[in-house]
Amino acid sequence: MPGTQDTRGPFAELVAHFVMKWLFANHKNVQFIIVATPPQERSQEVTLASTINRACAGGSNAVLVYTKCDADFDPRITTKMKAINPENRNIPAFTLPRPRKLDEEGLDYSSPQREMKLSVLRELTSPVKQSKAFAEFVPDSAQLLLQNFRNRSIEFARDALSQAFLSAYLKYNPQESRYTLSTVSELLNILENPDLLMFEDFLGQIQWLVPQSGSISGNPSVQKAVERLNLMEIWSGGALIRCKNEWFTTKCRSKLEQIKRDLNGLYSSVHKYQAVVRKRSENTIVVSGWNLQLGSGSRVLSAIKDFVNAINSRTEDIPTVVLIGFKSVTIKVELRVWANVVIVSPEVFITKIDLSAEGQAPPPVPLCAKPGQNGLHGAPGRPGGNLTIICKELVSSQFVKRSKRPTRR
Repeated sequence: MPGTQDTRGPFAELVAHFVMKWLFANHKNVQFIIVATPPQERSQEVTLASTINRACAGGSNAVLVYTKCDADFDPRITTKMKAINPENRNIPAFTLPRPRKLDEEGLDYSSPQREMKLSVLRELTSPVKQSKAFAEFVPDSAQLLLQNFRNRSIEFARDALSQAFLSAYLKYNPQESRYTLSTVSELLNILENPDLLMFEDFLGQIQWLVPQSGSISGNPSVQKAVERLNLMEIWSGGALIRCKNEWFTTKCRSKLEQIKRDLNGLYSSVHKYQAVVRKRSENTIVVSGWNLQLGSGSRVLSAIKDFVNAINSRTEDIPTVVLIGFKSVTIKVELRVWANVVIVSPEVFITKIDLSAEGQAPPPVPLCAKPGQNGLHGAPGRPGGNLTIICKELVSSQFVKRSKRPTRR
């Protein structure tokens, strides 16, 4: 509270404002008694008018009592005060004259003024004719103080969250974390999103960055900061929304930039990932990638054909080609190989596949393949490869071609 002599200082004004706001909550019917001495100066009249305008609703829920009045004082001067809103000038006004001094202990308002006091009480107990919604602004004298409270609360929250985050990040071991690519993408969206946020929303996002390090939101200092900000939002009558940089210290902002670079690097590496594994003992080649694409001039397609041709040249077993796309597999040109082909991916886009032996397999052994004679069937040649697709969505499947019957020679 202000000093003993300053009963109308900024803090007192602020407290009085919120007391009034609480009293008028939900349009409650409240009666006020305003006690004042007869104004002698313009400044006193303005102060009294401010009090009446704030509390009074057309004279229906407030009573004005002038105390220590001279015998000739007329309470009807209230109706002539220009600083009072016109609808409030008819507030019931009463006077209490200067009391008789009985002794050194104090002043006496006893029997001579009894009827005056009863008049005031009767007016106070009369029904309230109308309720009033409190929509007053914080007094100018308290605005600067309230803004200072808000700034200090934001500063406290920024320091508390920054210390909790840095402490948690020191304990964080990225090797122990397992992020899905969708999670990485969401984290990047969070870090790059310029939208303004409330403190608790930003706190929830930051917790994502260090999931294995304990709860930042459970930090006592952070919890205290949340409580202070909630109180400030009530006092201010609105949410405290700031950009991300205002909720973090400079040191933490630098750390966030480092995290963003690391996540961008990880995201890019995943999309560029591609691997070719040749298992010659099993006559199998495995090609994997995030978005695996086989197109004209593709090195992956050349590697597949070279491997298949090498196997075909040394064995009669049909080789196997395994294509794995963690996001998708796209075959832009005709895939024409004599092999068993296995495709595993959520999305598969195919232009054309030809797995027949005709024109691709080496010539059959003469003893095994014989032409037909005198109307009899000849011995069959080599069979085509098998196609296996495991996916959620298959596009352009009408172009898939596979030899269902063995070729004949």
